[in-house]
Amino acid sequence: MSERKPLIMDQITNSILCMITAIPVIWLLNKYTILSTEYLVCYYCLFLFTGVLLAVFDHLRWLYRISILIPVAVLLAFRDIPLFLNCLAGLALFIGFMLLYRWKHRRHLIVVITVLLLVLCLISGDMSRVTAAAIAGLIILCLSLYAKSNIRYVLTVMVLIECIALCINVDAAKRVMAELAGTVGQIVSTMEDHFNDVKYYLGQYDNASYTGYDEPGGMFQTLKETSREELYIKIEGKITNIYLKGASYYSINKDGVEGRIEETLADNSWFAWYLNDLYHAGITKEEAESFSKIQKANVEYEYIKTTDIMHSTGLLLIDQDQTGNVLGKGDIYSFRYLTLDYANPYLTEVVRQSAQSDRPVWESYDTIREYADALYDIPVDSFMDESAYNEAYMTAMEELSDERYLDDSFVTDRIRELSMDITKDCTNDYDRARMIEAYLRQYPYDTNVDYRGTDHYVETFLFDEERGYCTHYASAMVVMLRSIGIPAKYTQGFKHDTANGNVVYSNEAHAWPEAYIRGYGWIAFEPTGAYASAAETGWGLLPKDEMESEITTDRTNPMYEETSDIPDIPTQQEDTIGDASSEAAALRKNILELIWQIGRYLVGLIGIVLLFYLIYRIYESIRYQRMSAADKVRTDITHIRRKLTRRLPSGTKVESVFDLLPYVQLNDYDLNEIFTNYYRIRFRGDEPEPEYVAMIHRLATKRVR
Repeated sequence: MSERKPLIMDQITNSILCMITAIPVIWLLNKYTILSTEYLVCYYCLFLFTGVLLAVFDHLRWLYRISILIPVAVLLAFRDIPLFLNCLAGLALFIGFMLLYRWKHRRHLIVVITVLLLVLCLISGDMSRVTAAAIAGLIILCLSLYAKSNIRYVLTVMVLIECIALCINVDAAKRVMAELAGTVGQIVSTMEDHFNDVKYYLGQYDNASYTGYDEPGGMFQTLKETSREELYIKIEGKITNIYLKGASYYSINKDGVEGRIEETLADNSWFAWYLNDLYHAGITKEEAESFSKIQKANVEYEYIKTTDIMHSTGLLLIDQDQTGNVLGKGDIYSFRYLTLDYANPYLTEVVRQSAQSDRPVWESYDTIREYADALYDIPVDSFMDESAYNEAYMTAMEELSDERYLDDSFVTDRIRELSMDITKDCTNDYDRARMIEAYLRQYPYDTNVDYRGTDHYVETFLFDEERGYCTHYASAMVVMLRSIGIPAKYTQGFKHDTANGNVVYSNEAHAWPEAYIRGYGWIAFEPTGAYASAAETGWGLLPKDEMESEITTDRTNPMYEETSDIPDIPTQQEDTIGDASSEAAALRKNILELIWQIGRYLVGLIGIVLLFYLIYRIYESIRYQRMSAADKVRTDITHIRRKLTRRLPSGTKVESVFDLLPYVQLNDYDLNEIFTNYYRIRFRGDEPEPEYVAMIHRLATKRVR
C-alpha cells in the first residue's frame, strides 16, 4: 500500500483539480444547452470517484475502459436519453480534463483555459456562488502549477478551503447554527432534505434540467421545458382538469411581474356572490349540475419548496391553513373546491347577467343557505357563518375598486387602442374579456423568445415578436383588461389533468390572468393558445330535462354522484403525523425508501458494468485460446511486465524487461531465464515449448506478491 501512496495521492489531487475546472464549464453548458447541472455533476463525480477507487485497488489502467462502459450501462439500465446525454457529457469532460492534467505541458494551457472561462462566465452574467468560487479556485490553481510539487498540495488544500468559504453565505450559516441549537427533529428534517436531494441527483427523475414553479421573473429569456416531479394530486371526482393556483401579483412593469397579493384562503366571499347570482337567475338543481360540481383534492408536495399553498380556483374549504409555512417534500393537505364549466350556456348567461347589473339585490343568509342546500346538498354554515356572509358584499365592492387591479401605468396608447378595437362590439365585461382572450390565442406559442433588453416586453409581444409563452400571454391580457377598466391580476401555478396521472411535473407550471367581473367575481382566463380554452374543455352536459337518453342524472352515474354534507376534513396532524411514534415511522419509511432507490440504482449500474466486464473477459479468453504459441507468450509477457513494473520505485524507467531484474525477484521463477527465452522466441523465431507457454501463463494470471 505504501508503494501506491504517491499514485493514489496524485489521482486524488488530479480529481480535485478536474472538479474545480469543470464547474464553470458545467454551469455554461447548463445555461446554453439542455444539459443539467445536477446530472452532469452527479456523473462527473462518479467518474472521478471511479478513478480514485481504481487507484486505491491498483487497477488504474482500467480507468478509461470502465468510464466508457458507464454511459452505455446508464442507457441500457434506464433507457433514458437525457440521462445518457448527461452521462456522455460528463465522460467527455472527465476524459478531457484528466488528460489535460496528466500532460507535461499543461501549465500554460490551463492558464489560457482559466482566462477563457473567466471571460465567458463574466459575459454570461448571473454566476452562481459555486461557479464564482470555482473561478477563484482556478486562479489559485494557476499559481500552484508554477510552484514546486510539494507546494502544489498545499495550494490544492487552499483551493478547497476557499471554495467552501465562498459557497457559504451568512443566512445559510445562521440557519445551520439554529438547527444545531434546535431539537433533534429539526436536525432529522434537515438530513432528510439532504437525502432527498441525493435521491434526485442519483437519477430518480427523467428531466435534463430544471425549470418549473418559482418566483416570477424568468419571463424575458428562452424557456427550458423540463419534467421534474413537483406535486402529487388526487382528485376525488369525475372532472380531472384543474388549475392549481399558487400566487397572484398585481404589478406589471418593465421588470416583469411584482407585488405579491396576500390572499386569505378562508375567504369564501366569492361563493356568496356566486350563489346570489344563481338564485337571481333562477338556476335549478338540474341546471347547476350541468355546469358545476363540488370535488375534493388531496395534495402532496414532492420536489418543490415554497410558501405558496397550491389550491384550485373556486376554493371552498382547506383542511389546514398553512399560510407562512415553507412547504416541501412530504407535506400533505386536502381541500374542497367548486369546479365550473364556463363553456356551459347556463353558466355563461348567469355571468353575463351579473356583469350587466350594477348593484344586485343581496339575499338574506337564510335564503341562500336553503338555496345552497337545494342545489348541492351542502350546509353553507359549515364553512361560512352569517357574519362572513354579510361581509362578503363589502369585500367584493372593495376588490372591484382596488386600485392595484386597475393600475394602468404600463398601458400605452397602442395597447389601449388595440383593446378597445377588439371589444368595441361587446356590451359587458365578461364578453370583453373573452374577446381579448380569443384574440391572444391566435399568437404562436414559442419558448425560444428572448425579450431581454426591451423596455416594454408586452408591447414587443403584441406588436413586434407576436409570439411567446404563458407568462407573456398572461401579462399582456392583464394589461389589456386594465386598459379598458376591467380589474385584473396575474396568477401562476400549475395546470394539470389527473386523467394523465397524479404526478404534477415542472413543465406543467403555468401562468394565466384573472379578471374581476362585476357582480360575479374573479374568473380565470386562458389566453395561451397552446393550452385548451374553456370551450375546448367543456363538459358538454345539459340539464336532465334536455338530456338525451344516454345522458342521465341517475345517481348511479358517477358524474352525478351524491355530494353529501362536507365532512370535517382531518387535519394534517391527524392524517400524516399523529404522535411521535407515527412521525418516527414515517421518517424510517422515507429513509428506507431512499436506501432502496439508491441501492436499486447502484445495483443496476454495477450489474451492467459487471456484465460488460464478464463479456470482455470471455472474449479475451476465447481470443487467447485461438492465438498461436508465440502470440500467447508475447501477450503474457506484456501482462507480467505491467504487474512487475507497479512494484518498482516511483520514477524508475524501464525500457526492456531485463531492466526489471535488479528490482524484482520471484522465488518460484527464474526471471532471467524466462525473459531470455522470450527474446529468443520474439527475435530469433524459436518455437516455444508447451511447458514454457503454460508456465508463462500461470505467472501472468497469478497475483504477484
